[in-house]
Amino acid sequence: MGLFRSRESLNLEEPGRVEIADHVRTHVPDVGEHFLDFIGVGRDQLEPHVDALRTENGWVPIGALHQYGFRKLNNGPLTFLNEMVVRDQVTMSVWASFGLRGSDKRAVESTVARILEEQGHAAAATWAIVARPQARLNLELLGESLTSGWNESVSTIRNGDLIKAFKKWKSAL
Repeated sequence: MGLFRSRESLNLEEPGRVEIADHVRTHVPDVGEHFLDFIGVGRDQLEPHVDALRTENGWVPIGALHQYGFRKLNNGPLTFLNEMVVRDQVTMSVWASFGLRGSDKRAVESTVARILEEQGHAAAATWAIVARPQARLNLELLGESLTSGWNESVSTIRNGDLIKAFKKWKSAL
């Protein structure tokens, strides 16, 4: 709200199950696919386990990853997927609430965080766009921010740790 700007009207209705918009699907990357692309050789073994985490909408909600902890190699390679999304709540909340203040900002941030936990990135982005139709939220910027964070996260994974995680995971199956 600047000097010459009117107050933005928000649609903060309870979202329930969010139907992902097609234009959001094309711009917001899928963390599960990104992780599987990173894994490479072990993709065939890991893909059914990543797919089992997906919701009805096809996306991996970050809440489904908490059980794998951080750098707990006994939990297998999905611990690294959990590590990848550690900053996503902040990234999504800042993107969705940019330009808002006070209770509006808090309401948008908390709802986006909850949807991200329960339904995934694309659902949270779709809700934010519907909730803030005048905001002109930039999906390309969001997609680039998420991908950049994930790439930074996977760059810290050592091959040895990934091999150990796969071995411990296979022996536990």
